[in-house]
Amino acid sequence: PSFSLIGSATLTVTDIRGVSGITPGTIDLASPPATFTITGGGFANLGFGLPVVNFVRNGTLIAQARATGLSGSTTLTVPYPTPATSLTPNMSGLSAGTVQAQVWQQTGTNSFSFVGSAALTVTDTRGVRAITPDLINLAVPPASFTITGNGFTNLGFGLPVVNFMRGTTLLAQARATALTGTTLTVPFPTTATTLTPNLPGLSAGAVQAQVWPQTGTNSFSLFGSATLTVTGP
Repeated sequence: PSFSLIGSATLTVTDIRGVSGITPGTIDLASPPATFTITGGGFANLGFGLPVVNFVRNGTLIAQARATGLSGSTTLTVPYPTPATSLTPNMSGLSAGTVQAQVWQQTGTNSFSFVGSAALTVTDTRGVRAITPDLINLAVPPASFTITGNGFTNLGFGLPVVNFMRGTTLLAQARATALTGTTLTVPFPTTATTLTPNLPGLSAGAVQAQVWPQTGTNSFSLFGSATLTVTGP
Protein backbone atom coordinates (compact mmCIF):
# COMPACT_ATOMS: atom_id res chain seq x y z
CA PRO A 1 0.00 0.00 0.00
CA SER A 2 1.07 3.58 -0.61
CA PHE A 3 0.36 6.72 1.45
CA SER A 4 0.55 10.45 0.76
CA LEU A 5 1.09 12.99 3.54
CA ILE A 6 -1.71 15.53 3.70
CA GLY A 7 -0.53 17.60 6.68
CA SER A 8 0.04 17.56 10.44
CA ALA A 9 -1.02 19.20 13.69
CA THR A 10 0.80 19.64 16.99
CA LEU A 11 -0.32 17.52 19.96
CA THR A 12 0.85 18.42 23.46
CA VAL A 13 1.01 15.47 25.87
CA THR A 14 1.17 15.97 29.64
CA ASP A 15 1.52 13.34 32.36
CA ILE A 16 -0.03 13.93 35.78
CA ARG A 17 0.63 10.39 36.94
CA GLY A 18 2.75 10.13 40.04
CA VAL A 19 2.81 10.10 43.85
CA SER A 20 2.87 13.35 45.80
CA GLY A 21 2.74 12.12 49.40
CA ILE A 22 1.83 9.54 52.04
CA THR A 23 -0.09 10.25 55.26
CA PRO A 24 0.99 9.69 57.94
CA GLY A 25 4.55 10.28 56.76
CA THR A 26 6.06 9.18 60.08
CA ILE A 27 4.86 6.20 62.12
CA ASP A 28 5.82 4.36 65.31
CA LEU A 29 5.66 0.57 65.23
CA ALA A 30 4.41 0.70 68.81
CA SER A 31 1.15 2.24 67.56
CA PRO A 32 0.90 1.71 63.80
CA PRO A 33 -1.93 3.28 61.80
CA ALA A 34 -4.69 1.08 60.45
CA THR A 35 -4.26 2.62 56.99
CA PHE A 36 -2.21 5.06 54.93
CA THR A 37 -3.52 7.69 52.52
CA ILE A 38 -1.43 8.09 49.37
CA THR A 39 -2.07 11.11 47.14
CA GLY A 40 -0.99 11.70 43.59
CA GLY A 41 -2.45 11.44 40.12
CA GLY A 42 -3.36 8.80 37.58
CA PHE A 43 -4.31 6.05 40.02
CA ALA A 44 -6.68 3.54 38.47
CA ASN A 45 -8.04 0.03 38.52
CA LEU A 46 -7.12 -1.31 35.09
CA GLY A 47 -9.26 -4.41 35.50
CA PHE A 48 -6.79 -6.38 37.62
CA GLY A 49 -7.37 -4.81 41.02
CA LEU A 50 -6.39 -1.59 42.75
CA PRO A 51 -2.71 -0.57 42.80
CA VAL A 52 -0.24 -2.43 45.01
CA VAL A 53 2.12 -0.58 47.35
CA ASN A 54 5.60 -2.03 47.85
CA PHE A 55 7.47 -0.83 50.92
CA VAL A 56 11.12 -0.89 49.87
CA ARG A 57 14.39 -0.14 51.69
CA ASN A 58 17.61 0.04 49.67
CA GLY A 59 16.16 -2.07 46.89
CA THR A 60 14.76 -4.74 49.23
CA LEU A 61 11.02 -5.37 49.41
CA ILE A 62 10.15 -5.57 53.13
CA ALA A 63 6.35 -5.24 53.14
CA GLN A 64 3.43 -5.04 50.73
CA ALA A 65 -0.28 -4.21 50.60
CA ARG A 66 -2.89 -3.69 47.92
CA ALA A 67 -4.98 -0.51 48.14
CA THR A 68 -8.48 -1.05 49.45
CA GLY A 69 -9.95 2.27 48.35
CA LEU A 70 -9.59 4.69 45.43
CA SER A 71 -11.12 8.19 45.39
CA GLY A 72 -11.13 9.68 41.92
CA SER A 73 -7.70 9.14 40.46
CA THR A 74 -5.80 11.03 43.16
CA THR A 75 -6.22 9.26 46.51
CA LEU A 76 -5.48 5.68 47.56
CA THR A 77 -6.34 4.09 50.90
CA VAL A 78 -3.78 1.41 51.78
CA PRO A 79 -3.93 -0.91 54.81
CA TYR A 80 -0.96 -1.12 57.14
CA PRO A 81 1.15 -3.92 55.66
CA THR A 82 1.13 -7.29 57.43
CA PRO A 83 1.67 -10.89 56.28
CA ALA A 84 -2.08 -10.99 55.60
CA THR A 85 -1.93 -8.06 53.13
CA SER A 86 1.10 -9.26 51.22
CA LEU A 87 1.10 -10.74 47.72
CA THR A 88 4.69 -11.90 48.27
CA PRO A 89 5.31 -14.39 51.12
CA ASN A 90 7.92 -14.33 53.89
CA MET A 91 8.83 -10.66 53.97
CA SER A 92 10.48 -9.12 57.02
CA GLY A 93 7.91 -6.37 57.56
CA LEU A 94 8.41 -2.71 58.43
CA SER A 95 11.27 -1.80 60.76
CA ALA A 96 12.85 1.43 61.98
CA GLY A 97 14.34 3.61 59.25
CA THR A 98 13.32 5.28 55.99
CA VAL A 99 11.17 3.34 53.55
CA GLN A 100 9.98 4.13 50.03
CA ALA A 101 6.27 3.45 49.56
CA GLN A 102 6.17 2.56 45.86
CA VAL A 103 2.83 2.52 44.02
CA TRP A 104 2.53 -0.10 41.28
CA GLN A 105 -0.48 -0.21 38.95
CA GLN A 106 -1.45 -3.77 37.98
CA THR A 107 -1.56 -3.91 34.19
CA GLY A 108 -2.08 -7.64 33.70
CA THR A 109 -2.45 -10.93 35.52
CA ASN A 110 1.22 -10.89 36.51
CA SER A 111 2.40 -7.48 35.31
CA PHE A 112 2.73 -4.14 37.10
CA SER A 113 3.72 -0.60 36.10
CA PHE A 114 5.53 1.80 38.45
CA VAL A 115 3.59 5.01 39.18
CA GLY A 116 5.76 6.74 41.78
CA SER A 117 6.84 6.68 45.41
CA ALA A 118 6.85 8.65 48.66
CA ALA A 119 9.17 8.45 51.65
CA LEU A 120 7.87 6.97 54.92
CA THR A 121 9.81 7.33 58.17
CA VAL A 122 9.42 4.41 60.58
CA THR A 123 10.36 4.64 64.26
CA ASP A 124 10.19 1.91 66.88
CA THR A 125 9.62 2.66 70.56
CA ARG A 126 8.43 -0.86 71.35
CA GLY A 127 10.07 -2.53 74.29
CA VAL A 128 9.92 -3.58 77.93
CA ARG A 129 10.57 -0.97 80.62
CA ALA A 130 10.11 -2.78 83.93
CA ILE A 131 8.67 -5.70 85.87
CA THR A 132 6.85 -5.28 89.20
CA PRO A 133 7.69 -6.61 91.68
CA ASP A 134 11.30 -6.89 90.53
CA LEU A 135 12.43 -8.56 93.76
CA ILE A 136 10.61 -11.62 95.08
CA ASN A 137 11.03 -14.27 97.73
CA LEU A 138 10.03 -17.78 96.75
CA ALA A 139 8.68 -18.32 100.24
CA VAL A 140 5.97 -15.74 99.54
CA PRO A 141 5.70 -15.43 95.74
CA PRO A 142 3.38 -12.86 94.17
CA ALA A 143 0.24 -14.06 92.44
CA SER A 144 1.22 -12.11 89.35
CA PHE A 145 3.71 -9.68 87.81
CA THR A 146 3.03 -6.40 86.06
CA ILE A 147 5.24 -5.76 83.04
CA THR A 148 5.25 -2.25 81.57
CA GLY A 149 6.48 -1.19 78.17
CA ASN A 150 5.26 -0.01 74.82
CA GLY A 151 3.73 -1.77 71.85
CA PHE A 152 2.38 -4.91 73.51
CA THR A 153 -0.26 -6.55 71.33
CA ASN A 154 -2.21 -9.69 70.60
CA LEU A 155 -1.37 -10.59 66.99
CA GLY A 156 -4.24 -13.04 66.76
CA PHE A 157 -2.48 -15.98 68.42
CA GLY A 158 -2.90 -15.04 72.08
CA LEU A 159 -1.28 -12.59 74.47
CA PRO A 160 2.53 -12.50 74.74
CA VAL A 161 4.40 -15.27 76.53
CA VAL A 162 7.01 -14.47 79.18
CA ASN A 163 10.09 -16.68 79.38
CA PHE A 164 12.02 -16.52 82.64
CA MET A 165 15.63 -17.06 81.61
CA ARG A 166 18.94 -17.46 83.43
CA GLY A 167 21.66 -17.20 80.85
CA THR A 168 20.45 -19.39 78.00
CA THR A 169 18.40 -21.69 80.24
CA LEU A 170 14.61 -21.43 80.28
CA LEU A 171 13.56 -21.79 83.93
CA ALA A 172 9.85 -21.00 83.82
CA GLN A 173 7.16 -19.68 81.51
CA ALA A 174 3.74 -18.05 81.59
CA ARG A 175 1.41 -16.42 79.10
CA ALA A 176 0.06 -12.97 79.99
CA THR A 177 -3.54 -13.04 81.15
CA ALA A 178 -4.35 -9.37 80.54
CA LEU A 179 -3.20 -6.47 78.37
CA THR A 180 -4.16 -2.90 79.20
CA GLY A 181 -2.50 -0.29 77.01
CA THR A 182 1.16 -0.43 78.00
CA THR A 183 0.78 -3.01 80.78
CA LEU A 184 0.86 -6.82 80.80
CA THR A 185 -0.39 -8.90 83.70
CA VAL A 186 1.52 -12.19 83.97
CA PRO A 187 0.77 -14.95 86.49
CA PHE A 188 3.55 -16.28 88.69
CA PRO A 189 5.03 -19.10 86.57
CA THR A 190 4.22 -22.66 87.63
CA THR A 191 3.92 -26.01 85.90
CA ALA A 192 0.30 -25.07 85.18
CA THR A 193 1.23 -21.87 83.29
CA THR A 194 4.01 -23.24 81.10
CA LEU A 195 3.82 -24.01 77.39
CA THR A 196 7.07 -25.98 77.60
CA PRO A 197 7.02 -29.13 79.80
CA ASN A 198 9.49 -30.15 82.51
CA LEU A 199 10.93 -26.74 83.33
CA PRO A 200 12.83 -26.47 86.65
CA GLY A 201 11.00 -23.34 87.81
CA LEU A 202 12.33 -20.15 89.39
CA SER A 203 15.25 -20.37 91.80
CA ALA A 204 17.36 -17.86 93.71
CA GLY A 205 19.38 -15.49 91.54
CA ALA A 206 18.92 -12.97 88.76
CA VAL A 207 16.46 -13.84 86.00
CA GLN A 208 15.58 -12.15 82.71
CA ALA A 209 11.83 -11.92 82.14
CA GLN A 210 11.66 -11.99 78.33
CA VAL A 211 8.44 -10.97 76.56
CA TRP A 212 7.68 -12.93 73.38
CA PRO A 213 4.61 -11.95 71.29
CA GLN A 214 3.20 -14.94 69.42
CA THR A 215 3.42 -14.23 65.67
CA GLY A 216 2.04 -17.52 64.35
CA THR A 217 0.76 -20.93 65.36
CA ASN A 218 4.24 -22.01 66.42
CA SER A 219 6.29 -18.82 66.07
CA PHE A 220 7.31 -16.11 68.55
CA SER A 221 9.34 -12.87 68.32
CA LEU A 222 11.49 -11.46 71.15
CA PHE A 223 10.12 -8.10 72.23
CA GLY A 224 12.30 -7.15 75.18
CA SER A 225 13.17 -8.11 78.74
CA ALA A 226 13.43 -6.89 82.32
CA THR A 227 15.53 -8.14 85.22
CA LEU A 228 13.89 -10.00 88.11
CA THR A 229 15.80 -10.84 91.30
CA VAL A 230 14.69 -14.03 93.03
CA THR A 231 15.53 -14.86 96.65
CA GLY A 232 14.49 -17.66 98.95
CA PRO A 233 14.96 -21.39 99.25
